[in-house]
Amino acid sequence: MPAQIGYFDTLKSVAGKVFAYLASITITGVDGKTLTVNDTLTLALGAANLKQFMSAAGTQMEWAAGIKVGTFTVDMAQADGATQAVTGVGFKPFGVIFLGIGSNVKAASVGFDTVANASAVVWRGEPAGLSSSSIELTHDVPYTGNRGKYNIQSMNADGFTLYLGKNGTPTGLATIIYMAFR
Repeated sequence: MPAQIGYFDTLKSVAGKVFAYLASITITGVDGKTLTVNDTLTLALGAANLKQFMSAAGTQMEWAAGIKVGTFTVDMAQADGATQAVTGVGFKPFGVIFLGIGSNVKAASVGFDTVANASAVVWRGEPAGLSSSSIELTHDVPYTGNRGKYNIQSMNADGFTLYLGKNGTPTGLATIIYMAFR
């Protein structure tokens, strides 16, 4: 049996293993709490398909997938400069990928946003183009210049807030699918 002094050198991978070759080991933390590992205790470090993240409040660690897929709608006729909160994400995102369809299904957009950087590819019948918005949608096909241009204004503890800009007088309801990343 190896000496218990320096036993971490021999037990470099403890996830999911039973220490049957040792009678027991007692680990004492600096706070005085102890953990006794014996032949009936299994230590698992983590959870299947999850990663460890800091909570949105920044107070504790938590296991989570780190990705959320969801959907929301935007009234394209809202005033230029309005905002819309998207909640229910479950964490404060670092970045978001968008796929949007304007009220006319012949127009679509794929976009990316991290608050600091945003860009989108826009298909609106003719012409397709690039945008500095995180998502840009139009109702008009053929394209007449009426469009909604949306950017993430802030990342929040449970989602994000979109700044709703527009050119012209777009109308209709846009459907946006998002994938948020921690």
